[in-house]
Amino acid sequence: DPDTPADPDGNMTDPLDPDTDGDGVTDGDEANDGTDPNDPCDLIVDNQTETPSEEYGDLDCDDDGLTNDEETTGVDDPSTPADPDGNMTDPQNPDTDGDGVTDGDEANDGTDPNDPCSLDIGSQTVDASNEWNDLDCDGDGLNNEEETTGVDDPDTPADPDGNMTDPLDPDTDGDG
Repeated sequence: DPDTPADPDGNMTDPLDPDTDGDGVTDGDEANDGTDPNDPCDLIVDNQTETPSEEYGDLDCDDDGLTNDEETTGVDDPSTPADPDGNMTDPQNPDTDGDGVTDGDEANDGTDPNDPCSLDIGSQTVDASNEWNDLDCDGDGLNNEEETTGVDDPDTPADPDGNMTDPLDPDTDGDG
């Protein structure tokens, strides 16, 4: 309808429900955002103006092992394998802190999914962010990327000289 401000882009919605997919974003806002008003995982979270449905809360939109409700409240759902232990995370980003470990794996590991230097290196299953690569989690003068690749970053004071080390241990070889 050219008289309405939003173009539904061919998506049919329930005219009696302002939020057809139950994600908390009205169908009109989804049309303006270019998201799918029939897909509860296709949304811009900042545009949630309605209370999301229980079905939306039970979904795991980012496939990280935590439900949307677990991620937005930090409260455990006993029917899922991971307990967020009070940590709230982004339900649209499987790795909220960018350290390469999914939020669900961090919950299972007992590490902080909002602290990029709190992780079990062995649980990295997704690409770490550039921000994490640039950090020096152990404070030894090598950034995390230098430690995990052995390739020098000329912007840091030290050169790993091809040696890969533990980015969480300032003395990987234990020689003091």
